[in-house]
Amino acid sequence: MLKVTETQIKWQQTLCQVAGVALFLALYSWPYGYYQLLRWLVFIVAGYTASLAFKTTYTGMMWLMLAMAVLFNPVAPIYLSRNAWTLIDIVAAIIFFAAANFLKD
Repeated sequence: MLKVTETQIKWQQTLCQVAGVALFLALYSWPYGYYQLLRWLVFIVAGYTASLAFKTTYTGMMWLMLAMAVLFNPVAPIYLSRNAWTLIDIVAAIIFFAAANFLKD
């Protein structure tokens, strides 16, 4: 198990909360650019959280965040219906809010 610093934990918590709020805001109608930016944000935050989870014993969180990074991948996007993305955005936001607290323990 590698060491995770307090600064990394604070960044991870803040980024997860920002991603969670952005995902809930995606439930409203926005220009397409917002959803492109959202893909990048979720991809980066999920990757960062996965890397911190890898440094600890939270392998379940690591795999969950890697799956979210693949789903929101902006380079090779997955195209789904608006209804499917609405459900995914809600679930992903809840996961990010939960992930904001996983390193506190």
